[in-house]
Amino acid sequence: MLSRLVAISLGSALLACGGAGDLDHPADSPHQPNVGLDWRDQVIYQIMIDRFDNGDPNNDINVAPSVPGRYHGGDWQGVIDRLDYLETLGVTALWISPVVKNTEEDAGFASYHGYWTQDFLRPNAHFGDLTKLRELVDKAHAKGMLVILDVVTNHVGQLFYYDINGNGQPDDTISGGGFAHSCLQICEQNPGQCSTDELTYCTDGQGYLERIIEWDPDYDPRGIQGWTSLGYSGAADVRFTDWPEINRTPPPRPPDWFDWPEDKPWFDDASWYNRKGRVYVWWHEADYTKDFVREQETRGDFPGGLKDLDTDNPDVKEALIKSFEYWIEVADFDGFRIDTVKHIDRPEVAQNVRGFWGEFNDRMRAKAVSLGKQNFFIFGEGFDGNDELIGSYTFGGSDAAGSFGRFDSMFYFSQKYRGIDAVFAQNQPTANLECLYNSRMGRSSPGTAAFCAANGFPAGPTYQAVPHAMPERGGVGLAPANLMVNFLDNHDLPRFLFDKPDANVLRAALM
Repeated sequence: MLSRLVAISLGSALLACGGAGDLDHPADSPHQPNVGLDWRDQVIYQIMIDRFDNGDPNNDINVAPSVPGRYHGGDWQGVIDRLDYLETLGVTALWISPVVKNTEEDAGFASYHGYWTQDFLRPNAHFGDLTKLRELVDKAHAKGMLVILDVVTNHVGQLFYYDINGNGQPDDTISGGGFAHSCLQICEQNPGQCSTDELTYCTDGQGYLERIIEWDPDYDPRGIQGWTSLGYSGAADVRFTDWPEINRTPPPRPPDWFDWPEDKPWFDDASWYNRKGRVYVWWHEADYTKDFVREQETRGDFPGGLKDLDTDNPDVKEALIKSFEYWIEVADFDGFRIDTVKHIDRPEVAQNVRGFWGEFNDRMRAKAVSLGKQNFFIFGEGFDGNDELIGSYTFGGSDAAGSFGRFDSMFYFSQKYRGIDAVFAQNQPTANLECLYNSRMGRSSPGTAAFCAANGFPAGPTYQAVPHAMPERGGVGLAPANLMVNFLDNHDLPRFLFDKPDANVLRAALM
């Protein structure tokens, strides 16, 4: 009984902390124009809001600074308080972690990072309210700094479970069910129904598909299946939880001003999700064809129970577009860094299929320019060193509706892996750097051509060589191939000095 009382108190505190105006439509505040801006000149500083500075103890709900996996108390006021410091560092652009309301916790870990969305339209009360967020952006602009929002559209937090055994509660361990069981039954009895990859998956499943957990079951190409004592029972029911004490509740319907038709579903509808279970092939990637791997990456839940949105669904696409148009308007952001880009669409095999990104990114540019904001920068994170795959997200295309763009830039992971780490941390030839550049631009140097080919660098060009849009149309006016987002390390990777504890090597890499 005591734990229940504590949990309810926490939920009430979070609601109170959010403030009454969390869903007010944004006032007609002026927006910062970005005329004459060149993003190549910007020094981008990443801020994980919760871990930066605690400027307002009034929003310190469920905070435990001594515990790595809990909230530590950082907030938007803390960033405001440190703008002078950031200015002295030479920072010209702030990249801030996601601002939307998250599930509070999962398996004892908190959502301090912001990547477990529960509501795309409400701010995360741990960080402040809409007024404070806009104050942060306005004060950064007053110092000549740009502000980039971290955006997640691929998945939401742990909002539902798959009721595989049909008992109406989320079980961490169950017998039967899961793809290792239903797949074996189907493939052994009717092998003609299964692809070669699926047959391999079934065979391997006897040895390594061990996760039968209703929050995060392993990927099933047919969708997660139910299981009874009589065997396979069809698609498992999807059950949203209603646990307000940790904000594990179905996403609420949008407010009236959002103008979403009453008869249309919302993010609390199971049909808006792919419901195929978590990506598993990364641990056994060599066993499968590239198509099977990419199918899992673009249809599967992100490991950790993060439910994959069906971004091919027109209503899902429109809801996400309208939601992030709102955030540009209410907070006056200057660009987006978008998470898990490679988990949506397959431009590497279908460049002229508009898909989600071809629509989303062009609509963001159009929204920005409608507010008088030019040079709206959209760059993506594709956690992969494969330039041909990641670079494909920078190529635009055309269909019956006309031409469309995708990303202005991507995080340059191949440079991190094959350039910085290979050359400076592993003492490989500096020709790696030349190969990366030539591959990106589609060029060749006589002195290194043989080395590049022998070491698997593609001929290229791996990144688009023309801009997606000019500033007057909300674009940055620069080609993706000339606008790579470079980094030495980031929040998803070990720090450079952890792998190579040599300050002199670090200085050389930074040069």
